[in-house]
Amino acid sequence: YEFNYTDSFDEDVSGKVDLTKLKEKKVDLSGVEKGQSIFTFTLPKTERMLTFELPTGRIEKEINVELEAMKKVYKEDEVGRNLSTRLKHFIKSVDGNQDRKYINNFVDREFLSIDSLAFREYISSITPDINLQTEVKNSRGGKETATVPITVEFFWPGSRL
Repeated sequence: YEFNYTDSFDEDVSGKVDLTKLKEKKVDLSGVEKGQSIFTFTLPKTERMLTFELPTGRIEKEINVELEAMKKVYKEDEVGRNLSTRLKHFIKSVDGNQDRKYINNFVDREFLSIDSLAFREYISSITPDINLQTEVKNSRGGKETATVPITVEFFWPGSRL
């Protein structure tokens, strides 16, 4: 797979990677009970306990339907709305309270950014994925690590959209 990236010298360079050589991301599941799809996380700042479910195809579909409906109503702050909508779907309880209104209110009004960041980093750390980091040559001939971008070209080689 050939791709373009900006190297550490701020130069546009092309890279190449054998996709069959990419490895899965290492995931630490030591604190996770086998066979469970509900996880717990204690927020570092407020020490509130969340239970949550990792994103699945079903959850992503629900999120996308809700986001499309919101686009018709709201014209701005799409990024913030996208993030809060995702969090509302992932979180199943806050301090044991499973009421949707309570969870939505928590995400909208009480979820500190420092706690939100820690929570999202934790979700990322336990979500199975492919490590898209690869070693490439930079514009000066040296080696550096680049992230393989997932673009239209990835799914349809030869297309230039």
